[in-house]
Amino acid sequence: MVRLANDEPDFQQLPQVVADGATRYVAGAAGVALQAERLGLVMQTFHYAWKRIYSSCNFDAREQERFQQAIWYGVYRGFGPALSPEGWQRYHDQVLQRIDLAAAYFQRHSHKFAPSPYAEFVAGTGYFDAENKQGFIGTENWLAKQEANQRQRNISRALLRARRELKAHRLGLAPKRRQEMSSIQLFRYHETKIKAFGPDAVQRYYAQVANPTLPSTTQIAFTTTSK
Repeated sequence: MVRLANDEPDFQQLPQVVADGATRYVAGAAGVALQAERLGLVMQTFHYAWKRIYSSCNFDAREQERFQQAIWYGVYRGFGPALSPEGWQRYHDQVLQRIDLAAAYFQRHSHKFAPSPYAEFVAGTGYFDAENKQGFIGTENWLAKQEANQRQRNISRALLRARRELKAHRLGLAPKRRQEMSSIQLFRYHETKIKAFGPDAVQRYYAQVANPTLPSTTQIAFTTTSK
């Protein structure tokens, strides 16, 4: 998961609304193309948050500008943190996921309402202000927890698949492509896949096997209980 460092926002690249209502950038060293790309991320976040969290709210032109600025500074830190374009895109994708999590939260708790997206009276109290620890910034931990839970589910599925295929192979009942493998080949096949989840997953895989250091037809056996 991409988390932004607490760098100072870049105040040279604040989106501004001009008289005709069009949004533009203050020119910066990064150039017009980079400015436009960054503004695109902010504007997509703005429209998505409006639709998902504030669908029943109306914002006039000035309020929309303040909404956008709150996202620019509070969510993207004014693009001050040093991320590659790919890193910013990954972060942006996570921001949209976090908006979905926030929207789901307010839907589940119908008695609660999302605060104003920007600070109205006291600085730093808007929902998207980074200083507001009760605001959108809290969804970083929600997403991290969701990803951790998803990782554990993926590990459990991979372990279950390995356990079933190794058992079926031992009984001569595995699918043809798996049955054509030797016991050691099938063991290594699943070991390679599970290594992608990290050493803790590999240890859980080994715990399913009687002797993981020397797998063979007789030694690849499963414990009676999962650890």
